[in-house]
Amino acid sequence: MNSLFSPTDPHPYETTVDAIDESTTVYRNVGLLIDLESFPNTERVILKANSMFLPEKMDCSAYYERKAEIYRALLDNVLVDVRADVDGIEQTLRGGRTGKLVGVHYREFDAEHDWNVVAPQQNLLNSDGTKTDRGGGGGKAGTWREVAPLDAFLTDMRSMRERAGGAGTKFYVASNSGAAKRTLTDTFPAGTVFTLNDETDGLVKRSEPDAVALALIDFMVLARSDFVLHSFGSSFGEEAAAVNLLPSARVRLGGDIYGVDLHLPYCNNNQLLNIFGGGAGDDDEEEAEEVCYVDGTGRQVCQPKLMKRLCSEVVEEWGLKSVYC
Repeated sequence: MNSLFSPTDPHPYETTVDAIDESTTVYRNVGLLIDLESFPNTERVILKANSMFLPEKMDCSAYYERKAEIYRALLDNVLVDVRADVDGIEQTLRGGRTGKLVGVHYREFDAEHDWNVVAPQQNLLNSDGTKTDRGGGGGKAGTWREVAPLDAFLTDMRSMRERAGGAGTKFYVASNSGAAKRTLTDTFPAGTVFTLNDETDGLVKRSEPDAVALALIDFMVLARSDFVLHSFGSSFGEEAAAVNLLPSARVRLGGDIYGVDLHLPYCNNNQLLNIFGGGAGDDDEEEAEEVCYVDGTGRQVCQPKLMKRLCSEVVEEWGLKSVYC
């Protein structure tokens, strides 16, 4: 199921190539796939894409492995003092212990920079084929706080800790909210949750140099954990997991969504599953219909409904009560 992609639509993408000068070309791509045969052979290429993209006929496993190599190459070249900070944090958290380190990224809604962008998610399938609809939120996009509230993270963290027998699991929490960090730290026994800059009141100002440096440290620590829990709809934790191809889950009401897994059909990537097939509801014509919602700008967004089933192996291994793949 991870075989070479071949477009089912005769026009699955649109490409425009514009030359700025003899050595620089702008390559614009609309769609998931890129046609390498039309890719410019100039010294510099400015690539403008509207979403995730990958070369046509590339295996998804090869795509994610190559992506991980690029991330690691970039992170290997960060400032020495930043790497030293990350090394120190990892040593403090692991310190010879045999338990798991879970990276947690909770994203709080920031009215100054964010708007309602998180698509409502509904109608998951249970492992026995029955449906559940315990979250999502009507026909309008929601905020991270509405779709993935802090209580949902607390539930998952408690479950994972119980599965590991209590003291065996440690958590590193990254967030733009100091209040959320304090809540997660104070809820669990001392030494269970580690975080940086939890004394911040309000939200971190993402444009400030110190905030950018902290975000880089957070990203690198998440990438060195064993499992990543992150807000549904936010890519920060998902991309951190991609650095070392870690298992991850998008936390949300109504059941978490399992992240990328190279051993599952189409690497469990929702975009690939929607385009090339493989969703749990594929054989059900009713479930194959498009679902539409209104985003924060008032624009209607429509996409195929992709059904999910309970990931029993993930539930068993990590202790999450409700995670779907």
